[in-house]
Amino acid sequence: MIRQLAQSRPSGTTAVSAWTPTVAAPYRVVLVSICNVTTNSVDVSLFHDVDGTTYDESTALVWKHTLVAGEILCYESEISDYRAAGNLAVMSSVASGATFSVYGEIQGERL
Repeated sequence: MIRQLAQSRPSGTTAVSAWTPTVAAPYRVVLVSICNVTTNSVDVSLFHDVDGTTYDESTALVWKHTLVAGEILCYESEISDYRAAGNLAVMSSVASGATFSVYGEIQGERL
């Protein structure tokens, strides 16, 4: 069942981990919704590091994409069958300027 796995609204302008799998079970991330919650433009980035916490151009899925006030970016993905390790991380050029919501499923999980 697809559900929200995580949500983050970073209070700074450096990359922060938004979701790390906590169980040794395959998972699937299908969507990351990024919403500019300001009245100005915001640059947003999304990272996936499968074996650590390197958040730069080498692990970027979205790199400094500009969202105008109130705009939403939906990043559809098929990050799947990955076991507990690594991180999805997010970054905004404005503190508290964007909300990142991660949707997917964890195999075998019962709600």
